[in-house]
Amino acid sequence: MKQRAIICMLLTGIMIAYAYEQLPLQEEGISQVFAISWLVFAGVVLSGNVIGWIQATKKQNRVRMQEAAQQEKKERSSQYGA
Repeated sequence: MKQRAIICMLLTGIMIAYAYEQLPLQEEGISQVFAISWLVFAGVVLSGNVIGWIQATKKQNRVRMQEAAQQEKKERSSQYGA
């Protein structure tokens, strides 16, 4: 999950960097509305991937902590059982 989120963030960043020069931000009318809405949508995609990456990292850390706690619990029980 983390690799997919990082790849999507990189691709979105590249698309935003390329499109920023190509979009008609200085024009008026419907083309400017399209350009701004495209940038907003790209920002939503980027922020969604950042949030997904953060949540995946937190989940991975939580799982590691639980596994370490279970391992420590097993070690304590084996010490008392011997």
